Amino acid sequence: MCIAIVKPAGRVLTEAVLRTCFENNPDGCGFAAIVDGELRYFHSLNFDDFLGAYRESGVDQLISLIHFRITTRGTGGIENCHPFPLAEAALIHNGTLDNLGEKGKGKSDTNELSRLLFDEDMATLKRLELVEKKLFPVARSVI
Repeated sequence: MCIAIVKPAGRVLTEAVLRTCFENNPDGCGFAAIVDGELRYFHSLNFDDFLGAYRESGVDQLISLIHFRITTRGTGGIENCHPFPLAEAALIHNGTLDNLGEKGKGKSDTNELSRLLFDEDMATLKRLELVEKKLFPVARSVI
């Protein structure tokens, strides 16, 4: 499964921790954080590029979503790296959505989910989060 991290502002993740995440999930990585009032994304298939952008963006001091991918649905490649943009948020996911995406073909399940949710407002996304928590109390996904 992927490694999906919701990182609080001020929580520092060491290079060793980030590298271990990538080594265990080497099919791509990315982060989303609000930098200078704008939600910014970075995706890479290369750990050193990821780390450089992560440090340059000051992510340690920001609330952020961080994701390290292992391919289960869709193809490998930058287009399926998380986080995915939504109109008012960012999306990361850990696990497999059986009804979305195909193994080894096209968009990943989460990429497809982001397309379906893209135009939803925050109130709707919050309601979906509550439904998800009731249906899957042990699992945790982030919207």
